[in-house]
Amino acid sequence: MFDTSQLAMRAADAIKGQCDLNHDQYEIVTYSLELVFIGLLGFVLAVAVGLFFGVGLLTFLCMLSGALVRTFAGGGHCSAGIRCAVASIIFAPLALFSHFLGGVLNSFQATLLVFIVTMVLLVAVHLWAPAEAPNKPIKNSLHRSRLRLIAFVVVLLIASVSLMAKNDSITIALLFGAAFQVFAITPLGVKMISLIDRFLLQIGIR
Repeated sequence: MFDTSQLAMRAADAIKGQCDLNHDQYEIVTYSLELVFIGLLGFVLAVAVGLFFGVGLLTFLCMLSGALVRTFAGGGHCSAGIRCAVASIIFAPLALFSHFLGGVLNSFQATLLVFIVTMVLLVAVHLWAPAEAPNKPIKNSLHRSRLRLIAFVVVLLIASVSLMAKNDSITIALLFGAAFQVFAITPLGVKMISLIDRFLLQIGIR
């Protein structure tokens, strides 16, 4: 199985050879690189599946909007980086569903869907954002408030941009990407991610 931690360590070793990094700096670089590699792997896997079903662009847009929301809202995640990357494949069926809805809804219905879903997302952001990682609790209440406000604004921006799209499938894909990530900060969403994590572990993805 593709080992992002080993790849990150090798890349960090190469950087350490060029720069004079102390131990703490080396650990930070290694961790940051692993996050980058996990994100890239997730994008590649999801878009590859999306391309297989003919919705590569929609999958990419779906993931992009989800990633923007996750940056500030947080959300449930798998207990290993490789499983997080594999779980990202879920954006491909979301994109496929977006493509389907874009073909059956007219522009008014698509716009109405954006307004309704956006209102639900804003309520969820208000209630649950930002979601805390177990090993990274947010202790500063001001920082928490800022993250919630930014997540609120990001959802509004994504909804606004989606309405500017001339293609209803793109509109819905952007909306669904944000919606899935907001769902991931809810108690039910966190439980679902945990179930996916355990399932992937059981089938040998470690």
